[in-house]
Amino acid sequence: MIILVSLLMVVAASAYLTQGQVSLTEMQGKLNTVLNQHHLLENEVAALSNPSKVVSQSQDHGLVAPTNVTDLNQVNPSVSSTTAPGAGHPSATTPPGP
Repeated sequence: MIILVSLLMVVAASAYLTQGQVSLTEMQGKLNTVLNQHHLLENEVAALSNPSKVVSQSQDHGLVAPTNVTDLNQVNPSVSSTTAPGAGHPSATTPPGP
């Protein structure tokens, strides 16, 4: 009787593990599908954010592209300013009069 019960427990555990494996396989398939869709959307965003594409679509909507574009100088945030903000400005150093 003990052997029969232990064999039934082994069969039940095996069936339970097999069901878990089937569920895991289904979830992995869904995950792969969602990841593929995510990659496709990332590629679409990259294509749509291409500067030449943005300019051409803006011109299609009636906007005018600038004729002279200059880049701003890069700022290093780790370098501090030699003067305090507002230094030299009279309102920063003297209180307002009565």
